[in-house]
Amino acid sequence: MSAGRIVFLGWHFHFLGFTIIRKRDIQLEHRESVSENMQAFHAIVKGEVQGVGFRMSAIIRAEQLGLTGWVRNTPDGDVEVWAEGNTQALEHFYAWLQVGPSAARVDEVIKTDEQPRGIYKRFSVAF
Repeated sequence: MSAGRIVFLGWHFHFLGFTIIRKRDIQLEHRESVSENMQAFHAIVKGEVQGVGFRMSAIIRAEQLGLTGWVRNTPDGDVEVWAEGNTQALEHFYAWLQVGPSAARVDEVIKTDEQPRGIYKRFSVAF
């Protein structure tokens, strides 16, 4: 299995131990092979989910579960998530997204199963 490499084309910085990057500044040089048991999903979380610590809480929960991917706020007030990992961890994370942190009010989670990309080394905030 060859190791993939991600090149950051723009800015990034560290905040509370998390690397924060703009999603559009990531360029894949070599795709890592994706294991057969790896799954992925894309989700849009609707409700009172911005300004309540949702993204940082999602990062902490995703890292506890061993997931990779990203989370970001959308211009229309939702939170968007891309998560990759094993099936059981993704199911736990999806269940968490339906509740979110205590200050959030989740009205709906729109989830789409996707093919894993295998390019993320950790779970981070994307812009």
